[in-house]
Amino acid sequence: MNHFIDTLVPLGICVVMPITIVWLIMRNKKNDTNRRTEIILAAIEKNSEISNMEELLKQMTPPQPTFREKMLRKLHGELMWGSTMTILGVALLITTTAMAYYGVCVPGDISALGVIAAACFASGLGMIIAYFSGKKMLNKEVKE
Repeated sequence: MNHFIDTLVPLGICVVMPITIVWLIMRNKKNDTNRRTEIILAAIEKNSEISNMEELLKQMTPPQPTFREKMLRKLHGELMWGSTMTILGVALLITTTAMAYYGVCVPGDISALGVIAAACFASGLGMIIAYFSGKKMLNKEVKE
Protein backbone atom coordinates (compact mmCIF):
# COMPACT_ATOMS: atom_id res chain seq x y z
CA MET A 1 0.00 0.00 0.00
CA ASN A 2 2.83 2.42 0.83
CA HIS A 3 4.43 1.74 -2.56
CA PHE A 4 1.19 2.82 -4.25
CA ILE A 5 1.06 6.07 -2.26
CA ASP A 6 4.77 6.69 -2.85
CA THR A 7 4.10 6.46 -6.59
CA LEU A 8 0.81 8.38 -6.54
CA VAL A 9 2.05 11.53 -4.76
CA PRO A 10 4.86 12.39 -7.24
CA LEU A 11 2.55 11.64 -10.17
CA GLY A 12 -0.06 13.97 -8.73
CA ILE A 13 2.46 16.74 -8.14
CA CYS A 14 4.45 16.38 -11.38
CA VAL A 15 1.67 15.46 -13.82
CA VAL A 16 -1.81 16.28 -12.59
CA MET A 17 -1.07 19.61 -10.90
CA PRO A 18 0.62 21.32 -13.91
CA ILE A 19 -2.10 20.09 -16.26
CA THR A 20 -4.77 21.41 -13.90
CA ILE A 21 -3.05 24.80 -13.59
CA VAL A 22 -2.77 25.20 -17.38
CA TRP A 23 -6.41 24.12 -17.81
CA LEU A 24 -7.60 26.67 -15.22
CA ILE A 25 -5.62 29.49 -16.84
CA MET A 26 -6.93 28.65 -20.32
CA ARG A 27 -10.49 28.34 -19.02
CA ASN A 28 -10.22 31.74 -17.37
CA LYS A 29 -8.96 33.37 -20.59
CA LYS A 30 -11.73 31.70 -22.60
CA ASN A 31 -14.39 32.90 -20.14
CA ASP A 32 -13.03 36.46 -20.31
CA THR A 33 -13.15 36.40 -24.11
CA ASN A 34 -16.68 34.97 -24.11
CA ARG A 35 -17.86 37.65 -21.67
CA ARG A 36 -16.42 40.44 -23.83
CA THR A 37 -18.01 38.91 -26.92
CA GLU A 38 -21.43 38.70 -25.23
CA ILE A 39 -21.21 42.31 -24.10
CA ILE A 40 -20.26 43.54 -27.58
CA LEU A 41 -23.00 41.48 -29.22
CA ALA A 42 -25.56 42.77 -26.74
CA ALA A 43 -24.44 46.35 -27.42
CA ILE A 44 -24.74 45.80 -31.15
CA GLU A 45 -28.22 44.26 -30.82
CA LYS A 46 -29.51 47.07 -28.60
CA ASN A 47 -27.85 49.87 -30.49
CA SER A 48 -27.42 48.82 -34.08
CA GLU A 49 -26.31 52.32 -34.95
CA ILE A 50 -23.12 52.38 -32.91
CA SER A 51 -20.94 54.81 -34.79
CA ASN A 52 -17.55 54.09 -33.31
CA MET A 53 -17.14 50.33 -32.86
CA GLU A 54 -13.36 50.64 -32.55
CA GLU A 55 -13.69 52.87 -29.50
CA LEU A 56 -16.02 50.35 -27.87
CA LEU A 57 -13.55 47.53 -28.55
CA LYS A 58 -10.65 49.57 -27.15
CA GLN A 59 -12.61 50.22 -23.97
CA MET A 60 -13.45 46.52 -23.60
CA THR A 61 -9.89 45.23 -23.92
CA PRO A 62 -7.50 45.79 -21.03
CA PRO A 63 -4.50 48.00 -21.84
CA GLN A 64 -1.31 46.12 -22.68
CA PRO A 65 1.76 47.12 -20.68
CA THR A 66 4.61 48.67 -22.63
CA PHE A 67 7.90 46.88 -23.23
CA ARG A 68 9.58 48.99 -20.54
CA GLU A 69 6.87 48.14 -17.98
CA LYS A 70 7.15 44.41 -18.75
CA MET A 71 10.92 44.46 -18.44
CA LEU A 72 10.83 46.48 -15.21
CA ARG A 73 8.38 43.99 -13.73
CA LYS A 74 10.73 41.13 -14.64
CA LEU A 75 13.74 43.01 -13.29
CA HIS A 76 11.99 43.79 -10.01
CA GLY A 77 11.06 40.13 -9.66
CA GLU A 78 14.71 39.26 -10.20
CA LEU A 79 15.75 41.76 -7.53
CA MET A 80 13.20 40.32 -5.10
CA TRP A 81 14.38 36.74 -5.63
CA GLY A 82 18.02 37.82 -5.54
CA SER A 83 17.53 39.60 -2.22
CA THR A 84 15.63 36.65 -0.79
CA MET A 85 18.26 34.13 -1.87
CA THR A 86 21.11 36.29 -0.58
CA ILE A 87 19.46 36.74 2.81
CA LEU A 88 18.69 33.01 2.96
CA GLY A 89 22.32 32.22 2.10
CA VAL A 90 23.62 34.54 4.81
CA ALA A 91 21.18 33.09 7.37
CA LEU A 92 22.22 29.54 6.48
CA LEU A 93 25.87 30.52 6.65
CA ILE A 94 25.38 32.01 10.12
CA THR A 95 23.47 28.90 11.20
CA THR A 96 26.21 26.64 9.82
CA THR A 97 28.90 28.62 11.58
CA ALA A 98 26.99 28.54 14.87
CA MET A 99 26.38 24.80 14.56
CA ALA A 100 30.06 24.17 13.85
CA TYR A 101 31.14 26.39 16.75
CA TYR A 102 28.85 24.74 19.29
CA GLY A 103 29.32 21.22 17.86
CA VAL A 104 25.59 20.61 17.47
CA CYS A 105 25.69 18.45 14.34
CA VAL A 106 27.77 15.86 12.55
CA PRO A 107 30.56 17.44 10.42
CA GLY A 108 29.08 15.92 7.23
CA ASP A 109 25.79 17.69 7.87
CA ILE A 110 27.58 20.96 8.49
CA SER A 111 29.49 20.77 5.22
CA ALA A 112 26.29 19.95 3.30
CA LEU A 113 24.54 22.91 4.93
CA GLY A 114 27.55 25.09 4.09
CA VAL A 115 27.36 24.07 0.42
CA ILE A 116 23.64 24.90 0.33
CA ALA A 117 24.34 28.26 2.03
CA ALA A 118 27.07 29.09 -0.48
CA ALA A 119 24.84 28.13 -3.42
CA CYS A 120 21.96 30.30 -2.14
CA PHE A 121 24.28 33.23 -1.49
CA ALA A 122 25.99 32.96 -4.89
CA SER A 123 22.74 32.63 -6.85
CA GLY A 124 21.25 35.57 -4.94
CA LEU A 125 24.24 37.76 -5.69
CA GLY A 126 24.09 36.70 -9.33
CA MET A 127 20.46 37.74 -9.56
CA ILE A 128 21.17 41.10 -7.94
CA ILE A 129 24.06 41.73 -10.35
CA ALA A 130 21.80 40.71 -13.26
CA TYR A 131 19.17 43.18 -12.01
CA PHE A 132 21.57 46.12 -12.00
CA SER A 133 23.10 45.25 -15.37
CA GLY A 134 19.63 44.68 -16.86
CA LYS A 135 18.39 48.00 -15.51
CA LYS A 136 21.46 49.73 -16.98
CA MET A 137 20.87 48.08 -20.38
CA LEU A 138 17.15 48.94 -20.29
CA ASN A 139 17.89 52.60 -19.59
CA LYS A 140 20.45 52.65 -22.40
CA GLU A 141 17.93 51.09 -24.85
CA VAL A 142 15.15 53.49 -23.94
CA LYS A 143 17.36 56.56 -24.38
CA GLU A 144 18.45 55.50 -27.87
